[in-house]
Amino acid sequence: MQLPIFNEQFVIDRLIERFAPWITRGEKLEIQVLDDSTDETQQVASEIVARLCGSRTPHRVYSNRTNRYGFKAGALDAA
Repeated sequence: MQLPIFNEQFVIDRLIERFAPWITRGEKLEIQVLDDSTDETQQVASEIVARLCGSRTPHRVYSNRTNRYGFKAGALDAA
């Protein structure tokens, strides 16, 4: 499951919490938070991913790109 975001610090918690129930449903699901943010969203998102996903699943990925080539579609392509 891929969740591309950009400077969405005020909605990122609701987005990740919405998908949190799927995190524990099986080890075959991978959650990828693809963050191209340039503001506080980077810190907020990484903390939420760590808190909600924690050690419940090894299949979680938080990545932050410095090159926003392709915008959100580029983030999906890079992942």
